Parts: sequence; C-alpha cells; structure tokens
Amino acid sequence: MRLGGQVLPVNWWYNPDKRDYRLRNEQLRSAGNVGDILRIEIADGKAGFDYYVEVIPKGTSLFAQYVALCTQPVRNSEKKWGYLSCY
Repeated sequence: MRLGGQVLPVNWWYNPDKRDYRLRNEQLRSAGNVGDILRIEIADGKAGFDYYVEVIPKGTSLFAQYVALCTQPVRNSEKKWGYLSCY
C-alpha cells in the first residue's frame, strides 16, 4: 500500500469470524487517529504497490464528504464502511 510518498508492506486479511478486514502495519496504524476515515483505492500494481491509502482526519471538510458514504455497519461495532465506484 502506498501512503503519501511511501510504499508500506501491509498484511491485509479478512477475518470471517468477525466479518471484518485487518490491516497490519504500524506506520499505517500510526498515520491516523480513532474516528478518522481510511480511504483505500485500488492501483494497477505497476509501480510496486496494489493500493493507494489516504487517512481522512475527522473534522475536515473531506471527512464530511466521505463519512456520508460510510453507511454499511460493521457487526458488533459502531464502525461503518462504504464503497465508492468511480465507473
């Protein structure tokens, strides 16, 4: 995953018991705060990474735009997620 100008090796897997995704990389975890939005965009892989990642801080105008798209609940959590298609 590319965060800013840095490519990070991220262990990304789906937990079927809890029905959520896990992203394991300390730099990625430290890039945001509780309540921020993590925006993930698929890349073509040609530049040595598969996903662009952006932290959208809570309280910003961009946050207000993206939080409106996060309508899908995460089981047993107050977290929500959303999917945006650019096609």
